[in-house]
Amino acid sequence: VLSMYLLAQYFRAARGQAADWRLAGLGALYEDIRTVNKHIARRLTEVVTGDASVNAVVILDAFANSISFSLDERMLDDLEALFEPHFDPGPPPAGGAPLRAEDARSPQD
Repeated sequence: VLSMYLLAQYFRAARGQAADWRLAGLGALYEDIRTVNKHIARRLTEVVTGDASVNAVVILDAFANSISFSLDERMLDDLEALFEPHFDPGPPPAGGAPLRAEDARSPQD
């Protein structure tokens, strides 16, 4: 979900539209996913006699809930550390400079 959200922001920026590089809307997206999961689980309980399918959806929902609960700056800091080999040497910009639309295009453009 995170990679698709970021890819959507890249395409928005490439079209000159405002991009959510701070991931402010990601929590709402996970809440939407939780709503869909609840409805799928409800429908499955109506048509399936076993618990395996419903349990799978419940596990997915628990995962979506844990992600939306932990979406904060600390989580982003933890993820950022994984990408350290891709950064230029030196400290990051103060406050994390937001990416501009022209920065979203590759250098070959």
